Amino acid sequence: MNRRHSVVLIAVALVLAVAGPITLIALRSPSSQIRQRILGLFSGPGGERSSGFCTLVDEAGSALLRTGILVRRGDVFIDPAGQSHRVTRVSGERALTVLAPEVGSRAPQPREPGSDQLGPVAAAADPAISLGGAPSPSPQAIPLGTARQVIVLYHTHSDESYIPDDGTASIYGDGGVYRVGDAMATALITAGFTVVHDRAAHDPHDGGAYPRSRRTLLQNLQYGPTLIFDVHRDSAPASEYLTTIDGTETARILIVIGGANPLYRGNLGVANRMKTTADSLYPGLTRGILVAGGNFNQDLTAAGILLEVGTESISRASAERAASLWADVTAAYLGPPGPGPPISANNSH
Repeated sequence: MNRRHSVVLIAVALVLAVAGPITLIALRSPSSQIRQRILGLFSGPGGERSSGFCTLVDEAGSALLRTGILVRRGDVFIDPAGQSHRVTRVSGERALTVLAPEVGSRAPQPREPGSDQLGPVAAAADPAISLGGAPSPSPQAIPLGTARQVIVLYHTHSDESYIPDDGTASIYGDGGVYRVGDAMATALITAGFTVVHDRAAHDPHDGGAYPRSRRTLLQNLQYGPTLIFDVHRDSAPASEYLTTIDGTETARILIVIGGANPLYRGNLGVANRMKTTADSLYPGLTRGILVAGGNFNQDLTAAGILLEVGTESISRASAERAASLWADVTAAYLGPPGPGPPISANNSH
């Protein structure tokens, strides 16, 4: 064994010596918040199946959801009616679920003027104790209706495309999902929001995509965004993601939250509230909420959620329409943005 190999073995031993006891403490800790924070340090970014899709079924064997997101035991699907289903077993392309108690979903609340006191969920989004070494602004850090509100859009899987319009499911460097982001950005700008649509590519579509898009997200946190959308498209049958709204064929949207993220209750609070708003404005637009394993970079901010807009087998036009309607949902959720100086961003739409 040469000296280089010896150094590597010593380094690995040191990591295990530190990580092992910390993980054990986390698992035994009576505080779920401490447990989530420590385990979050060791969680993966989240991911998807290499091919095909997984079907989540209820206790009667009826299909609840089909998705290309990687589904694990313990994941939770909140269906369009608001019922929570926890995955108890995954066998091949089938995931069995049982009805579960309502998943905690209270979103971070804004601080009272002149107060330094934070509630337990708002504290999870405080920059002083956020993970990843970056500010983690609350989804409501900017008083609603009184100041500029910035919304950031980006695409971890920047190659994702829509076969009927794009001719293929994947186009490195110029995926059809960019046009879906453009439609959302245009509608948000029309509603009066300041939008940063970051078109950075994170190809190839592999396990390194989330670490690469993490850098993009960190760069955009400087704008103090009120909301951050990582816009994707799913891999599932067309029937799973198509509906008709106001007489027009429209894609449906699945909201994805990283359950291994220490701030997930804040992200989930945003998701639940936006789903409620969408259900009121455009019934059928959302496919539900999937709380999946991994963090999807949402450990950086409680303002971030992942959106699966349609699937590869539907038209991009229907996905663009869904994105525009989601902008309406966002405006109704946040309220009208007040006046404020524009920001300067080279990557803004």
